[in-house]
Amino acid sequence: MKVAFALLLTLASLSAAKGAVDPAQDYLSNFSPLGGDKTIYSSDTLYRLELDLDGDGQYEVMLSMARDQDGKQRNIWTVYADSPAGYIKIGTMNFSSRSFYLGPIEDLGDYGLVTFKPGSDGEGMLSAYLFNGVMVREIEIAQVTHDPESRELRGQAIVDKYMTQATDGVDPLISTNAATLARQFGLKVAADSQTQSSSPSGPSSSRSAASSQPDQSSSSSSRTETSRSFPWLLLSAVIVLAGLGAAVWVKRR
Repeated sequence: MKVAFALLLTLASLSAAKGAVDPAQDYLSNFSPLGGDKTIYSSDTLYRLELDLDGDGQYEVMLSMARDQDGKQRNIWTVYADSPAGYIKIGTMNFSSRSFYLGPIEDLGDYGLVTFKPGSDGEGMLSAYLFNGVMVREIEIAQVTHDPESRELRGQAIVDKYMTQATDGVDPLISTNAATLARQFGLKVAADSQTQSSSPSGPSSSRSAASSQPDQSSSSSSRTETSRSFPWLLLSAVIVLAGLGAAVWVKRR
């Protein structure tokens, strides 16, 4: 009996170790965005959604960094479900928090989150994320394509059926900036742009050193101007003397 009880305690402790008390802490410690830069910057914002993905009345937690998006500006969400052992990661989802449907999915006979993933020229795929209590999986509902002859979009009606419906019972998006995350979880947050600052005495010392030296270019320029002006003064004196001599010679005659 004691052995069985000890075994149960061991299994419980192992299960608890796999779960996270706070899903945000686990998400941030394993942050790996599409861009590959795992650094958390001062301009980063953490998004949080709490949605009941399977309609059982218990909310799952979805987390995404604001900049962790694909080429269509849809966020990559890491999904956590609450359990006796803590929050457990159950998968990822790719959708925009501004455009999704959550509720019964008649075409699948199930309950989940529906999102439209656009392609080019209005085409795309309508898909659903379903949670079975263990993991999240994505299922295609319909493809939206152009008819080869009429060029009309086939499948648009089923997209409108879900995407035009208001989602009921959804908590608003929660945004948390990097400064708050740093205080809550002891994160090291990097500045967006690294600038190298010079020593305060550097520039002033250079200026002082420059001002204490004589202006060599000014002195050289002064000597050059003086040497250039000297022949002109001499020539002017010769002309004046020649004029005086001529005047004296004319009077004597």
